[in-house]
Amino acid sequence: MKKIRIRFFNINLGPYSAEGQDINIKYHPSLIDRVLEAVSALMVIVGCIYLVINDGFENKDMLIGFLINLLVYLLMFTSAYAPVQYIRFPVRISRQNIVKQYIMALRLMRIVNILICLMLVFNALSINFPWANPAIGINSTTMITFPNAKINLGLNIVEKRPDGYHNLETVFFPINLQDALEVKPLEEEGKDYKISMKGNALDCNPDDNLVVKAYKLLKQDFNIPPVDIHLFKHIPSGAGLGGGSSDCAFMIKMLNEKFALGLSLEKMEEYAAKLGADCAFFVRNEPVFATGIGNIFEPVRLSLTDYYIVLVKPDIFVSTRDAFSKIKPHRPEQSLKEIIKMPVEKWKDVMVNDFEDSVFALYPEIAAIKDKMYDLGAVYASMSGSGSSVYGLFRQPIENVDEKFAGCFCRQREMF
Repeated sequence: MKKIRIRFFNINLGPYSAEGQDINIKYHPSLIDRVLEAVSALMVIVGCIYLVINDGFENKDMLIGFLINLLVYLLMFTSAYAPVQYIRFPVRISRQNIVKQYIMALRLMRIVNILICLMLVFNALSINFPWANPAIGINSTTMITFPNAKINLGLNIVEKRPDGYHNLETVFFPINLQDALEVKPLEEEGKDYKISMKGNALDCNPDDNLVVKAYKLLKQDFNIPPVDIHLFKHIPSGAGLGGGSSDCAFMIKMLNEKFALGLSLEKMEEYAAKLGADCAFFVRNEPVFATGIGNIFEPVRLSLTDYYIVLVKPDIFVSTRDAFSKIKPHRPEQSLKEIIKMPVEKWKDVMVNDFEDSVFALYPEIAAIKDKMYDLGAVYASMSGSGSSVYGLFRQPIENVDEKFAGCFCRQREMF
C-alpha cells in the first residue's frame, strides 16, 4: 500500500472549499505499476553503465539523450515519492478520480522513460528495427556534394617502419578543385546500390570505387536503404591530390546527413580511416600537420586566401616503386610546423618534397613544369604527394594559363 498526500489549490469539492488543505489518500499499486517502476529504474542503471563502459560521455548525442531520459525519470520519481503532491488547476473531482489520474500520469511517464532508454540502446547497438533505426524514411530526396582535392605542402620521409611502410611528415591543405557526388533512392529492386561514373577516366572497376566501399562499410552497421550513386570525376587520379579519398569521406558525410545516422566527426573519421590513410582528413577538411603514414593529424592555423593556385598534371603515371627509388629516410632539420609559419615567399628555400629527387630524375617533364611555374612568377612551387601533379602559388592570376601548359590537365583557382 502507498500513501499520497495531495494539497489542493483552488479546487471545488462540492459544497466545501479545499484550497490550501491536505487530503491523505491510500491506494494499492497494481502489478503493472510495480513492473513499470522496476523496469524504468533498471533502464536508468543500464544507461549509466553503458555510458561509462563505452565512453558515452564523449558522444554528445548519446549524452543528451541519456540526460533527457534521466530528467523524465527524476520527474517520475518525484511524482511517486514526494510527500506532497500539488494540483494547481480548478476542477470538480472526486478522490477516486484523483487516484486514477495520478496513477495514469505515473504510468505514462514510466512508459516514456522505458521507450527513451530502448531507443538509446537500439541506436547505440545499431539494431536494425525499422522503428528504432533513424535511417529508414529520413530525407529520401536526392543529395549532391562536391568533394575537393588537397595538396601537400612539403613532404618528408622520416623513417621506414617494421611493417614496410614509411613514416612521413607533411601538411595537407584543401584546395578548390572538386568532383561531384550525387546520391538518390534506388528505384530498381533486388540491388543494394548502383553506381555510374563520368568525367576523368578511372582504371578501376566501378564496384571497387571508394564511394561504394564507404556505402558498404556503413551498411554493415546501419539499415541504409538502396542508393543510386552518380560520380563525376574532375580531380585527376594518380596525381597526389587525394581525389578518391575525398570522394570516400564526402560519401560518409553525405550518408550520415541523408539518413540521419547521428555519427560524430570522430566516428566518421574512424570509418574513413578504415578505407585509406588520408581519407579521414577530408571529414573535417581543414589544414593539418600529418604524421605516421599520413593518418595522424594535428590541426594547424594557415590561410592562403591571398593566393592563386595553378595546378598542372601531365599525362604521366608515377608508380609507388618509382617514387621511392631514391628515397633515403631522414628527419628534416626544420619541422614543417615551423616552416609554414614563415612568409610563403621563404618556403622555396626550406620546404621540400622528398619524392621530387626520385620522380624528377625519371620524368624530367615533371621537373620542367615546376621550373616553368617559377618562370611565370610563382612564389612557391612543388610536386604534390608522390606526383605527378605540380602546383604553384601566385600572388596574381596567370592569363591564358592553359596555353602555357598545353597537353596537360591545367586548372587555376583562388585559394581558400
